Amino acid sequence: MRESHLTTHLSRDRGKRRQETSPDRSLKVPRQEATNLSENHVRLVQVFLWPVGRQLAPVLQALMQISQRVKPCRHLKYHLQIRQQPVAARACGYGERDRRVIDPPPILELRVTDSSSGGLDWEEMKYNLNVLHCTLWNEAGDAETPVVPDQRRPTRQLMGQVVSSPSVAKDETGMEGCFFCFPDLSCRQPGKYRLRFVLMRIDPLNLPVGGTNPLLAHIMSDVFTVYAAKDFPGMRPSSALTKALKAQGCNIQVKKGNEKRVGKGKSPDDDDDDGDDDGDDSSSKGKGKQGDKHGEVFVLDDGGEVDLDLGNYERYLNITLTRENNITTGKIYQHVIEKERRGDYLGHTVQVVPHITDAIQDWIERVAKKPVDDTNETPDVCIIELGGTVGDMESMPFIEGLVQLRRRAGKNNFLQIHVSYIPVIGGEQKTKPTQQNIKSVRSMGLLPDLIACRCEIPLSDSSIDKVARFCQVEPSQVVGVRDMPSTYQVPMLLEQQGLTELLRDILHLDAAPLTPTTLTSISTSLYERGQQTWEHWKELSIGLERHFEPVKIVLVGKYTELHDSYLSVVKSLEHAAMRCHRKLELTW
Repeated sequence: MRESHLTTHLSRDRGKRRQETSPDRSLKVPRQEATNLSENHVRLVQVFLWPVGRQLAPVLQALMQISQRVKPCRHLKYHLQIRQQPVAARACGYGERDRRVIDPPPILELRVTDSSSGGLDWEEMKYNLNVLHCTLWNEAGDAETPVVPDQRRPTRQLMGQVVSSPSVAKDETGMEGCFFCFPDLSCRQPGKYRLRFVLMRIDPLNLPVGGTNPLLAHIMSDVFTVYAAKDFPGMRPSSALTKALKAQGCNIQVKKGNEKRVGKGKSPDDDDDDGDDDGDDSSSKGKGKQGDKHGEVFVLDDGGEVDLDLGNYERYLNITLTRENNITTGKIYQHVIEKERRGDYLGHTVQVVPHITDAIQDWIERVAKKPVDDTNETPDVCIIELGGTVGDMESMPFIEGLVQLRRRAGKNNFLQIHVSYIPVIGGEQKTKPTQQNIKSVRSMGLLPDLIACRCEIPLSDSSIDKVARFCQVEPSQVVGVRDMPSTYQVPMLLEQQGLTELLRDILHLDAAPLTPTTLTSISTSLYERGQQTWEHWKELSIGLERHFEPVKIVLVGKYTELHDSYLSVVKSLEHAAMRCHRKLELTW
């Protein structure tokens, strides 16, 4: 195609065009494209391109190509359909970065039909300067609510991305369409609202000076509710349409939902991220998201749902526990608040010390006196497990409570066993972490009587001496708890290291001689049953190493990657295999 020089200057006569051949102020464009330029286009060239000359020639050519592809809007009909209606949201507050997205996020579909042919105009539907604008209206849909009332300064009511660009993708059924997504809309105040969506077409080449963009279509959403934080029912799982658009790269997030957890008494505030998951939802189903918290949920006889550790205690000690044996921060604070509401503190200021710490001690003493087996006798020893890590803020009231409990219980009535890990680095056991751990514990007032060192291999004599020397205890007070083939062999390992004698000496359990001749008839039977249980325990534990005939069991479940999620099932299979003198081979 031949090229001609098109000057960027127009004469006063709109029907005539004066050509100049100045190399400084001329642009080379194809003749056919030049003849298709309208007067507005030339004015645009005159105003913006005259000072720069040929440097913006590629930009001009691109604008002219866009102009040729655009069809007049007057022959097209625009239809908006809300494919995903908003239902609920949680009020997001007044911070600039506060976001509580409307659930589910609104998704709209645009259909453009040619009035002459009646078919879809895909070229217009794919025009990327068709934008959809969203505003917040009242429940009746007759007035916009752009700002929050009763504020000193104007504050936007609707937050997030209120303008959306088109995305051509396939829906959940595989049908292609033009979609607009609003992934992060959030509302500041509780109430009932509607969303109004307006479609406009931005055409910078045909926009006259001082003109406006045409509004092509509008639609109003159904009424949705914005809840306060305490009333919010929770996020819903993402729909199939949302997942399909996300998989094709659309700007929208996939939600797992937490309605079920809210229904079981969990506040939606506990899940601050509202269940976001940018990845594939199906790929995470086998990863045990519920089990990742802390293994299985063990259900006690009275219906209490507790940690799996209480299940281990019931299995090992053959006892029956209740929900009161599980002490949590929430239970303690609720107990103290109820006492304060009743006036039990006589109007005094409720503080962590002494009110919270006293409540912890009273709870322990009350539960320690309750029978836990079929004898209905008061237990002689109560085991208290203080979980967590030294220095955690959440465990500080419990640490202070146990410090005070040692004083309340009196001498020879309180024994603390501190559990610490001894790592092996470069083939050498390192005791420095244990030393620092004991130092931190003592700084908080706890004085360990025994130090149980968890280790992968038997604890060496030099490591025992180091721990005893730097932690100011006797070597006999350092107990090595190495990995064993079976957890049922751990009690025998502890007995070999003299743990039973240490407990007797520190707690003065031999103050009253425990012999069958000095016991009552009931106690005599208990003493004999205890001896039989211990002998039977050693027989089963030692026999585990002699079981060579395997029994293969395949365990199929949802959270098999975290084996603790099925701990009770595994223990039941282990007990059955021990009873049958078989070696259990479990396949997950």
